[in-house]
Amino acid sequence: MAKSGMVWDVVYAKNGNEALRILSDTPFDAVVVDVEMPHPDGASVLTEAKRRLPLAVRIALSSGGTSEATARAIPVAQQFLIKPWEPGSLENSVERACALRSLIADERVRSMVGLIGVLPAQPQIYSALMRKLQSPDASIPEIARLLQRDLALCAKIHHISNSALFGMPRQIMDLPTAVSLLGSSAILSLVLTLSVFENGVWLSAISSSTLQRHSLLTSAIARHITRETAYEDDATIGGMLHDIGILILATKLPGHAHKVLEVIKSTPRPFHEVEQELWGVTHAELGAYLLGMWGLPYPVVEAVAYHHRPTHVRQREFDALAAVYVADCLAHEVDPDAQHSTGDVPPVLDAAYIDAWAVGHKLEDWRNAATILAQGGPQEA
Repeated sequence: MAKSGMVWDVVYAKNGNEALRILSDTPFDAVVVDVEMPHPDGASVLTEAKRRLPLAVRIALSSGGTSEATARAIPVAQQFLIKPWEPGSLENSVERACALRSLIADERVRSMVGLIGVLPAQPQIYSALMRKLQSPDASIPEIARLLQRDLALCAKIHHISNSALFGMPRQIMDLPTAVSLLGSSAILSLVLTLSVFENGVWLSAISSSTLQRHSLLTSAIARHITRETAYEDDATIGGMLHDIGILILATKLPGHAHKVLEVIKSTPRPFHEVEQELWGVTHAELGAYLLGMWGLPYPVVEAVAYHHRPTHVRQREFDALAAVYVADCLAHEVDPDAQHSTGDVPPVLDAAYIDAWAVGHKLEDWRNAATILAQGGPQEA
């Protein structure tokens, strides 16, 4: 699919061979493939699209489940849509995915992100959970059975759900109880963050365990700030994933991360400020780009993209973005040891931003809650 103005120029292929021929002749903004397409299958077409058009959005259409064709497409598809989909959902997915490219000004970085692809394959479980949770007849045992596909993930959920960070009233002994007490937003964000933090070879100067701890704490604080509001789910997930861009740097772009760390070593400054100075893009935009490719809700993507600069977004309410920004600052403030092992200067709350939203009277409560959550956070595994 290629776009001209506000109109999409769509080119169709009857099979895999025809799709490969078209890919060799025409530049595209998006490539949408049915994973069950014949001669060759959708995974092969997406693999070739990744090589030839690293900037193009790669979307796979699937019947769901764990078919071989779907499994082969996971490493190369940036987003999955389950057939049949709601009218307009495909167009919306393409539009949003392409729009996310504007978050990253440097085309070389966009190319690098395109070559990275899905990181890791675990978001398929997230997609399956989303479909299950959106079903009106979904049950707690069904959700638990879905989670049990990954025993390591189940063990982590048990470990974290029994920590004081989530404030459970009693020890949780079984997965269905954990699902019931934690709630859908916490479960979804745990699935994503635990899977990504368990994958990849880390740049030694950035600690996986401290980054995970900081993300969990930020999520818990954001959840507290937005509790019983319409923004609780998005803030919980956004807080958990706000630094996923650091994961990209530590595992896939270590050269970029190393240069930032060298600058910070000689002149301590916030990590994102040095990134912006060197590359014109920060881990926040990289993380948002990836999450957008995964098809996460726009408020979550926005919160990740602007968690260091919320004033760049025209907000009408103290929403998920505002909550994640405040939670990130408070997490650094109350738990200074849970840094990224980078030696950078942590962010500080913008007093003018707080005053603009007239929430200064809530800061003491938020800070006290953050302190309690930090003291009762999960032990490093």
